[in-house]
Amino acid sequence: MRPLSALAGLLLVTMLSACTAGQPTPSPVVSTPATSPVASPTPTRAFVCVSPEVTVEPQGETTWKVRAVQVRDMASDGSMSLVDMPGDEVTRGVTWADDEPWLADPAVRAAVEEQVPSDLADGVRIVSDLLGQNPMPGIVLAYHGVHEQPVAIAVTCADGTTAHGTGATWTLSETGILDCEARPTPKDDIPARVADEYCP
Repeated sequence: MRPLSALAGLLLVTMLSACTAGQPTPSPVVSTPATSPVASPTPTRAFVCVSPEVTVEPQGETTWKVRAVQVRDMASDGSMSLVDMPGDEVTRGVTWADDEPWLADPAVRAAVEEQVPSDLADGVRIVSDLLGQNPMPGIVLAYHGVHEQPVAIAVTCADGTTAHGTGATWTLSETGILDCEARPTPKDDIPARVADEYCP
């Protein structure tokens, strides 16, 4: 017969075994490496063209373009008819080969406009004023035109950044009045060419 203390010890071991057998096995501890915070991308500053320098190079031949023509037919009794003739299209502004956002900067646009202006005088007003100052009878024609010169344009910034484009300048503006009943000569000058094209 076993002593009472031995039986009590055996009973305690059996109970402990029964308690631990029903518990789940703990999962192994896995260490996760610390991640560094992702840095936000630094916003890029828009490029600014400092001290833009514009160069203009003539390309090809100059073309004479009539911008506005009016023909007035005044009869001896004072009755009058006035006809406006459509003019030729002229090149305005610059077509850029390089699509650079900085070309729209006010300083760049002002530098380009100074060398290659897009503004033109009001040709219709010019010819109307000219006819109003000359009340001669008969069929009279007033005209206004420009000599258009195609050009290549380059804009260079202080750091050497460059953009290229094409446009046109006007080397000479010409205005005149002529009598359609007495055609001007010689035939190769501008008044004669205007008379041949526009006089009725």
